[in-house]
Amino acid sequence: MPPDGFISDGCTGFPEVWRGIDLTACCEAHDLAWWSSGGDWQAWFVSNVDLGVCFFQAGVWELTVPAFLAVTLIGAVLFGAKGKRHG
Repeated sequence: MPPDGFISDGCTGFPEVWRGIDLTACCEAHDLAWWSSGGDWQAWFVSNVDLGVCFFQAGVWELTVPAFLAVTLIGAVLFGAKGKRHG
């Protein structure tokens, strides 16, 4: 059960299903890890690596690097301007 206040938007910018493989759990785990980090950039970076690993383990190796790069670069731009995730 996710904690109160947590909402995932799934695989933002990526398909939820790729070649018949559901990636929703990977994306939701990434969202939860970032949400739970409270703005800790090291935890955020690790969650980005974990997303790529999850995609690879799910069988969509071709999205591993693009997913990592997308969440790292876009996340840095979106959240970097705010300084921290919460608040």
